[in-house]
Amino acid sequence: MRKRHQQGSLKKVGLSWIAQWWENGHRRKRALGRIAEMTKTQAQNELAAILFPINSSQEAPSDNCTFGDFVNRMYLPFYHRKWKDSTTACNVERVKHHLTGEFGTRTLGSFTRTKLQDFLDFLDRKAASGLSFSTVDHLRWDLRQIFEIAVAEDYLRKNLALLHFTPKAAAQPARPRMSRRK
Repeated sequence: MRKRHQQGSLKKVGLSWIAQWWENGHRRKRALGRIAEMTKTQAQNELAAILFPINSSQEAPSDNCTFGDFVNRMYLPFYHRKWKDSTTACNVERVKHHLTGEFGTRTLGSFTRTKLQDFLDFLDRKAASGLSFSTVDHLRWDLRQIFEIAVAEDYLRKNLALLHFTPKAAAQPARPRMSRRK
């Protein structure tokens, strides 16, 4: 997941100013000085100086991020917390096999609405290969969710998969009606 900007915290502990912050997933703290020797503003400035390199080194959203990296670092961890275990098992396998297998090396910025026509061709190929309507429909839904998160996290300006639909070729064949006996 993308890291957020942090301000840290400043506390009086005994006769000292103690600064606390997060760095590389671990809580850090440092004594900045004695209260009698430094004002609260000076302590806050020291804390800001400590946090500046940490905050500035964080990765900013970029449309140069590959589809596969985005799915593995943002989409799957986010939805993993929401899905039940059985749903996670099905969805992760489907997304990794079909979507990241096909689009994993492409950058998010390379997707345009016209280039997503390739995705519709991809769905047509999947439907023609014998995948069920449900699976093809879930692939379309997965792509839509992936782009929704990309927009929410500022990796993309708009959700390009919003208007796409499941192709008719994937529709389940109609069952012949049984005649009633009298």
